[in-house]
Amino acid sequence: MRRLMEAQVEYRTVTHLFITHRHPDHCADLVIFLFALNYTPGFKREETLHLFGPMGFREIVHRMMDLFPWAVPKHYHLEIQEVEETEIVGEGWRIFSKPTVHGDVLAVTYRLESHGKVVVYSGDSGYCESLIENARNADLFIVECSFPEKMELKGVHLNSKEVADVAFKAGAKRLVLTHLYPFCDENDIVAEIKETFKGDVEKGEDLMRIVL
Repeated sequence: MRRLMEAQVEYRTVTHLFITHRHPDHCADLVIFLFALNYTPGFKREETLHLFGPMGFREIVHRMMDLFPWAVPKHYHLEIQEVEETEIVGEGWRIFSKPTVHGDVLAVTYRLESHGKVVVYSGDSGYCESLIENARNADLFIVECSFPEKMELKGVHLNSKEVADVAFKAGAKRLVLTHLYPFCDENDIVAEIKETFKGDVEKGEDLMRIVL
């Protein structure tokens, strides 16, 4: 919520939210978001909010609401859709989801196609073919890079060598790296990636804006 406001994104007008998995660093702020839709002074939300997440996410949301009943929608409808290999179509855009490998947690990656451009978000993921497929020919691939190449956590997170391999095989054009653990600050992970992947690579930063 804080970052939305700092980025000058009006949270009251958000109609669709896409969650990659149920780890708290990826969905805990959902409670605060729903709370704000109910209790912003002078505002009455009536438009449906569409929420997407991996299989089992509906139960997670309902458990959140059991714990925080103030997040239960007061005047609007919350539509929760669980996704696997799913296509979601909106006005001028469509999104494809695919399951990824992330330890023992169900997770998905999202591919957004709009106005001839493709943006893909890996979410948290280990190396897997579905991530490569979803990132095929992406104009922008926002991809997790948790470790430098000398470290690894197979089937849970990507290191720089794996990121380079995924991006190269997918034919992505530009990478923005996210989910950077402190180990990445101690190594030149951009250089490690560019040994294999020859497209543009940069580390993501809070409030970064990219025009395609």
